[in-house]
Amino acid sequence: MKVLARLMIVLALALFTQAGLAKFIPGESYAQGNSSRSGQTLQSPLLAQSDDSGKNAGDHGQATKRGEACITCHQNEVSPGAVAQWHDSKHSKAGVSCIDCHGANKDDVDSWLHRGEYISSIVTPRDCAQCHSKESTEFQASHHSTASLFIGSLDNYLGAFVEGHPATVSGCKQCHGSRLKLSKHFTDGTDFNLDMEEVSTEAMKNLQVKGLEPRMSKEELSAEMVRLVNEAWAPHKDKELKAETDGIKIDKDTWPNSGMGRINADGSMGSCNACHSRHTFSKALARQPDNCGKCHMGPDHPQIEIYNESKHGIAFRNRLSQMNLDHPEWVVGKDYSAAPTCATCHMSRTKTQPVTHDVGLRISYTLRPVISKLTTSHSAVEDEFGEVKKITLTGPEKRERMKEVCSACHGPTHINNFYEQYDQLVSLYNKKFATPATNIMEYIKKKNYVNSEVPFGSDIEWKYYELWHHEGRRMRMGASMMAPDYTQWHGAFEVARNFYFHFLPLAEEIAEKHQDKGLKDLIAQELSAPEHQWMKGLSMDQRKQMLEFYQKRYGENSALIEPKPDQKED
Repeated sequence: MKVLARLMIVLALALFTQAGLAKFIPGESYAQGNSSRSGQTLQSPLLAQSDDSGKNAGDHGQATKRGEACITCHQNEVSPGAVAQWHDSKHSKAGVSCIDCHGANKDDVDSWLHRGEYISSIVTPRDCAQCHSKESTEFQASHHSTASLFIGSLDNYLGAFVEGHPATVSGCKQCHGSRLKLSKHFTDGTDFNLDMEEVSTEAMKNLQVKGLEPRMSKEELSAEMVRLVNEAWAPHKDKELKAETDGIKIDKDTWPNSGMGRINADGSMGSCNACHSRHTFSKALARQPDNCGKCHMGPDHPQIEIYNESKHGIAFRNRLSQMNLDHPEWVVGKDYSAAPTCATCHMSRTKTQPVTHDVGLRISYTLRPVISKLTTSHSAVEDEFGEVKKITLTGPEKRERMKEVCSACHGPTHINNFYEQYDQLVSLYNKKFATPATNIMEYIKKKNYVNSEVPFGSDIEWKYYELWHHEGRRMRMGASMMAPDYTQWHGAFEVARNFYFHFLPLAEEIAEKHQDKGLKDLIAQELSAPEHQWMKGLSMDQRKQMLEFYQKRYGENSALIEPKPDQKED
């Protein structure tokens, strides 16, 4: 009786959560309670009740009758590794098989006929929402889901034009996500072409006409894409497809792709597979820092390198066996205390906060742009232990959420002092380097001293970009996650060297070339601030002190600091 009672409670909570979240999932054709693919009523896998496809959800490890055909063929002929992974998954134990995720309707825009079954090769967040509605909704409301909406940015210009299109396909889009492109071919000789880049671009324009910012209006953007796709697909959906892969072609430049912000043919944004790799879909793997490190690495966002250098990363590697990564709840300070991971701080459950798939809910600064600012507002969907609601958080509110995570292991003085150090570092970067460089660069562009029609067409544009996008980010991100070498030598040192000995000399050359007194005065004004006075040199006493240090430490003089015999104190 106790077991039955527990099952009924779990079922009731599941149904309540799904019903509450339904109103946040855009597109009527994907309303909660009906599968976006099969049209069948959703059922809890806890119930030992067969549906009309022959599925017995209570038989752990048992696939549906339709799914068994997929497994047999793929296990013996096509992709045995994928089937082996599935056998090790919780999906397998719960009786969720290939057809439950890949099954589709004939009139779905991305379906095709495969051995008598209509399927879709690409599983989307909307498909996952059939069982994981809370997670899908939170994820699609997050900045992660909009990662592919960087068309028009300098980053995209570098990849697509300066480097070349194949570099974008195999580089940028593998993390940011592609915008799927497919064609369907019918027995009557007609074709249907769908390009989600065109669809998303038109949808964003439509939203902007309404005065909405697409990155902040993700529900509206997804709903508009669904509308546009349905409108284009409607005249074709009842046609007979050609058999097998003759009936559909997915453009090679957009698939395979598991990028975080992939825009799918059903209008959904994102890829759950970006973190929950197929076909085990393990939460333990998703909680591993290396999982995030696929994308969060390298010169412009080296979070995994920063984490590995930090005390947190060192503790994780040393105490991996104590991390309890597969625990259902995984509450820091309760289920584990060995070390925090990326998921611990940004997503996972705490004593007072629910788990979230919106990774921005606890981040108070935005460290990506030229000048860092505290976030002013963050709109999100949150399921606070069963109470589904829309929320808007300010930067300080988000910081308090992160501090609560820290409090599982650290006291208030430790936490508050860290944030003071962090704020000072960000302020130093903003005030000493980013703001002066930006003021100078804006003046140069306003005067048309660089060709605005050719981004990255001059040395100073490259140096300015590297200053904030590479070493400037490393400086700030290193401080945010307590990695001293990334803050200092990979960060602040590189920022200073670029600013003083590359960027400024190039700006001075431009001022001299055009005999622009205004630009010369601006440079002088920016350098008159107290933080730049080191350039006037050290006093005799300071130089002597440094010389003595090197003589005592290394037993030698330094030509860089040794005072000349005729040098006098000012």
